[in-house]
Amino acid sequence: MSTIIIIPGNPPASYFYDAWKQELELITHHDVLIKYYPSFNNITCSQEYLETIENFYAEHIKNHEKIILIGHSIGGHIALKLLEKYPEKIEHCVLLFPFLHSPGLKGKLMLSALHQVNKRAFLKKKRFRILKLLSYVDQDIKKLTIHEIDSSLNFAFHEHKTIGCKKNIGITPHLNHKITVYYTNKDTWCSKNVVNNLHPGIRKKFTKINHNFVTSPEQRQEMNHSLFS
Repeated sequence: MSTIIIIPGNPPASYFYDAWKQELELITHHDVLIKYYPSFNNITCSQEYLETIENFYAEHIKNHEKIILIGHSIGGHIALKLLEKYPEKIEHCVLLFPFLHSPGLKGKLMLSALHQVNKRAFLKKKRFRILKLLSYVDQDIKKLTIHEIDSSLNFAFHEHKTIGCKKNIGITPHLNHKITVYYTNKDTWCSKNVVNNLHPGIRKKFTKINHNFVTSPEQRQEMNHSLFS
């Protein structure tokens, strides 16, 4: 039986992803694994940082024979890299609203702002105060741990310097049949233009589910049905 491995988006909010993991285990009867990426705060080179993240997940891929890989948002970018490396192990690669390259204007502004916060020590010291204020607007922020906030800021810093600047992503054609992409309207991180430019051999599924579906029990249920019905 295949193992389902989920690579989370940014922020890696375990409060919500762990709930999703339990739901998937109940409906699929598969083992479901979620590995949360470490901060790797000691790495300053952005390309090296992303490669280290990929290697972190690769170690978990090696331990399983058959895998259904699900990448959410930035996790979709990592999932594609792993599919290229381990096509014999990964039976199917599902990309949920994947951040593949060059986001919309809103996304670029968000990444740029987080980049500046992470780059400037005096702003970084105030990040928890800023996030506390933001939590009054967005209740989901209260569910993040300090470690997750640090991981999120660090990852966003390197996303801004690498993926956020890319115009396209290469996918080996003979792997297209293993890929399914979920997308929705007006998504900051996975626009319809990005999806339309993917190879015709890749399955593309339009959905009304939101990019941040993992924070909503109702949206998670809808996603589960769509994935495994």
